Amino acid sequence: MIVEKTKKLRMGDPALAESQVGPVVNEKAMKGIAAYIEKGTGEGGTLLAGGKVDAKEGFYIEPTVIGDVAPRPRSRRKRSSARCSRSSKQRTSTTR
Repeated sequence: MIVEKTKKLRMGDPALAESQVGPVVNEKAMKGIAAYIEKGTGEGGTLLAGGKVDAKEGFYIEPTVIGDVAPRPRSRRKRSSARCSRSSKQRTSTTR
């Protein structure tokens, strides 16, 4: 469900009513978020939504979802306020 909702978000100028996601504050923030996404996928995570950077008319980075993240990779140890969501496989157990 989060992947579908993330894919439907509309990026654009925050002054426009149809925009749901605006640019990040500066180039340093954009590069940091892009590096964070790269680490998540480099540690075995799967890019499920977003992840693209567009610096043509501002510091835009798509809202991103990374799935299948291992329980303790570097990308899960650091808290991020970036527009990136991580998802790990949940173990389920049944007791009788």
